Amino acid sequence: MKVLTKVLLGNFKKFFFVVFLFFAVGKIYTLFGQPNDSTFSDSTSPKMKKSNTKNITTKSKINPNKIKEYIRLRIATYNVLFSRIGTAKQIGKMFAPYKFDIVGFNEAPQKKKGKDWATEVGKAMGIENPHVYVGDSSSANHKDKYKSILSITPLTLLHENILNHQIGWKPASIVGATTFIKKVPFIFYSLHIPGTGVRNGSAVQSIADFLKREYLDKKKSLKNVFLIGDFNNQIRHEPLKILTALGFTHMWCGLDYNLRKHKTWDALSKQNEGVIDHIFYHKDLKAEVVNGGIIELEKPLSDHKPVWVELKIPIFLN
Repeated sequence: MKVLTKVLLGNFKKFFFVVFLFFAVGKIYTLFGQPNDSTFSDSTSPKMKKSNTKNITTKSKINPNKIKEYIRLRIATYNVLFSRIGTAKQIGKMFAPYKFDIVGFNEAPQKKKGKDWATEVGKAMGIENPHVYVGDSSSANHKDKYKSILSITPLTLLHENILNHQIGWKPASIVGATTFIKKVPFIFYSLHIPGTGVRNGSAVQSIADFLKREYLDKKKSLKNVFLIGDFNNQIRHEPLKILTALGFTHMWCGLDYNLRKHKTWDALSKQNEGVIDHIFYHKDLKAEVVNGGIIELEKPLSDHKPVWVELKIPIFLN
């Protein structure tokens, strides 16, 4: 019996020694011999998750779809009835609280009492150094019905395009200018065109032809192009669907407005042509409408009502 006990005790010692040796080797392997995270094959391992997080962070720095920052852009457009009612100073003071970046005017004078009309508006808005471009073609050859662009940032690539439409009064034109905001170019076209119920022969069709010729045919993107002004057409009318087909959307899509219950003309009477002043921008801009609408004035400064929009525009790393 003593012999048997001695044998069993010896075997247990050997067993526990083997178990101890096994765990000791395992611990040493864990501390010094484990493969690094990039080659570890267990996808559920906490270390693998940590490694994946690092890789994602590294890749995101060069991901072309990564948003770098946002640009807030405030835009307005106003048909001012050749400043017959509201002076440049009155219109500027009315606009001042909105702190607009860009304003497109139509039916606007080039000069009034020897002074540049749009520049005087900018000064009344509180802009120290207004940047202005005024076209040379007056709508329907009437007095003081020019298109202009007022900006807080410098304007370049100034140009005016006379439209080649078959329906409605002539001449009609769009004035264009480029401005850079945080090194990003934005192209604005201020316009005043005749309305119609059909697409073919419309001024909108002529604008679309111009955009195709000057941008798409030259492999240039319409992404940063804006069309702002008096379209003399409601959004639901056929001609404006041409712009939708080119990839444009409009300010009203992001605003809680029942357009059938509002109007931008006539602000001076009960006559109602609906909402005919708009701001269009391209859907590829991926802009979010933050605020905007129709500015309702107790004492109108024109027969039109100004409209405006604030956009939040994502800027990508590429």
